[in-house]
Amino acid sequence: MPGGYLGVDIFFVLSGFLITSLLLQEWRRRSSISLKDFYIRRALRLGPALITYLLSLGVFALVFLKRDSAKEIYTGILLTLSVYPLKSEGQVTLDSPCTDAWFCVDHNPSQNALGRNCIS
Repeated sequence: MPGGYLGVDIFFVLSGFLITSLLLQEWRRRSSISLKDFYIRRALRLGPALITYLLSLGVFALVFLKRDSAKEIYTGILLTLSVYPLKSEGQVTLDSPCTDAWFCVDHNPSQNALGRNCIS
C-alpha cells in the first residue's frame, strides 16, 4: 500500500490494544483509573527516547548539514518541544524529521504543531 498507511493503521490498532489493556489492568487493581498517573507513566517512558532523538538530530545537523538546513532542523526541534498551541496558519511549516513527533494542538487536533496531518 503506498505511503505506509497500512503500517500506520497497524500501529494505531496495536497502540489502542496496549493502552486499553493497561487501563483495564489498573481498573482491576484499583477499581479506578487515574489518567494523570497514566500520562505521567507514558511521559516517563517515552520522554527519554524523544529527548535522545532530538539531541542526536541536533548534533547531526550541527556536524553534517549546511547552516540553512541546520537552522530548519533546530526550528523543528524547538517547535517539537514547545508547550504552546500553535496555529498552522502563519507559522513556520517545515519538512523536518521533527514532524513525526505528532504533537497535536487544541485548535485543530487533526494537525500537529507544524500543520501536518496527524490523522489520515
